[in-house]
Amino acid sequence: MARIDPAWDGPPRAAHLLVTYRCNLKCAHCDSWKVRQHGDLSVEQWAQALQGLDSLDVVKVLGGEPFARSDMPELLTLIRQAVRPHLLQLTTNGMLEDRLVDAIERMAWPGLQLRLSVDGLGATHDQQRGSPGSFAVVERTLRRVAALRPRYGFSLGINFALTDRSLPELPAMRRFAAELGASLVPGVNVQPFLVGTQPPEQVRPRVVGLAEPSVARAALMGDPAPRGPLGRALATVGAALRRGSVEAAVGGGPQAFPCRELRQLIYVLPNGDLVRCGLDHRPAGNLLRDGLPAIWASPARAALRAAVDRCPGCLQASVNILSRAYGGCWSA
Repeated sequence: MARIDPAWDGPPRAAHLLVTYRCNLKCAHCDSWKVRQHGDLSVEQWAQALQGLDSLDVVKVLGGEPFARSDMPELLTLIRQAVRPHLLQLTTNGMLEDRLVDAIERMAWPGLQLRLSVDGLGATHDQQRGSPGSFAVVERTLRRVAALRPRYGFSLGINFALTDRSLPELPAMRRFAAELGASLVPGVNVQPFLVGTQPPEQVRPRVVGLAEPSVARAALMGDPAPRGPLGRALATVGAALRRGSVEAAVGGGPQAFPCRELRQLIYVLPNGDLVRCGLDHRPAGNLLRDGLPAIWASPARAALRAAVDRCPGCLQASVNILSRAYGGCWSA
């Protein structure tokens, strides 16, 4: 398939919305819980910030831990009503089950793609997440959430971090996911992640907890089964791309791909800043203060977009998948 002209512009079609850095766990691969200064937009402020974003097909909501916000059910309801995306992917650690269930009962529909993070069984998960007893909580949450799927028709997936400790548990994790009717989505933890970011061209990424890429590569097949044609297409492409990514990640080299950040893709921080990408948090503007039309026409966006075009690549799998989907380029 031919690539779309890199200069082609248009409204954003997919967004990562980082709604908070706050988190109730202390994971080995993520420093978001160390952030002490929080400028999270309120639900009312998000209502204003989201104006003009009804062009989005895909919205990915992440944290920190999104449900560290007590108003997360209200915020998710707002996102669905204001944006009306075809696919809303929500990633959570599953520790705040009542808030998660409340949100599902308020806004779930077949376009919801719910991802719970489980990094192994029992002690393996607890160690990776820095919280004794956390596996018991997330297992209970998963079973409770899985019981809601027939009523609402959403997709359920388990994000499974491949580490030297978790790899031997992969067959058991596959059986666990199958029992719940969930997809198992293996991946690798890479630092930097979320905070302490800098331009990708200045970063040498480091994989956390995985020494042997050759062993892990075959594990990245997964069995994604999200609902809806868009979800299935992205999952299929994602599985294919992940299979070739582990060697690059462990080797510390960037993956080159036709990145569409600040074109079809946008990345938004908890304070409403629309930034270059998940690794470079220089803002093109602030959605609450400036609004999308002003940001889209600004010199700041043009300058950061030029930086994206010069970027040698990175290891952000989600950005890779969405860039290829919206850039019309499935090969390197």
